[in-house]
Amino acid sequence: MTTPPKPNLRPKNPRFSSGPCTKHPDWSFAGLKGALLGRNHPVGVILAALLFAVLQHGGIYVDGFSEHVTKDIVQVLQGIIILFVAAESFFKYMSSRLGLNRSAKV
Repeated sequence: MTTPPKPNLRPKNPRFSSGPCTKHPDWSFAGLKGALLGRNHPVGVILAALLFAVLQHGGIYVDGFSEHVTKDIVQVLQGIIILFVAAESFFKYMSSRLGLNRSAKV
């Protein structure tokens, strides 16, 4: 079995993959957080992006005007928000999987 020849052309940015799984430079984890919190609904994503932007911007003022609190608290708050959103979906999935859904009979 022979190895295939190496291509003559190198990718434009060799630090990223050049195949179907390329990482686009404009994509970031901030977009993923907004999509998760907004549940991929256009209005929800916009509101989630505004929430995270206000938190980021407010973190600068917290860092500037407070001696004991740093702007890292913003990342902690964002992580807690994402954790609770993910936990809600997880518990809904587990309750339906275990048959704990109780439908009211009228």
